[in-house]
Amino acid sequence: AQEPNVILCSSAMSACEQFEQWWRTINILHSMQRQVVWLNIVSGSAVISACEKRSCWQNAVNAFDGLHKRNSVPDVVAYSAVVSACENGGQWVGALQLLLGMCCSSVDPDLQ
Repeated sequence: AQEPNVILCSSAMSACEQFEQWWRTINILHSMQRQVVWLNIVSGSAVISACEKRSCWQNAVNAFDGLHKRNSVPDVVAYSAVVSACENGGQWVGALQLLLGMCCSSVDPDLQ
């Protein structure tokens, strides 16, 4: 049997997120944490996007923070999803802080 790794987990998370199986994305995240498989930008963005679609802003912020802790640089997709999750959850201060952080990082905001 194939041992879980970040590539397999990221692929599974992306597929779950695309098919709106957000709870499975969270389950894979928890499994990754138990198996000490670290988030990368693909898996982190999939979790954040899945949480954003379900307005689970706390989980989105936790996944976003996990990217920073693992020295993965969040991209515009991750920033947009976590800001949107905070917005949907009524967390305006958090959303503004994230936008400020985005502006201070090397990530260019998508203004379209």
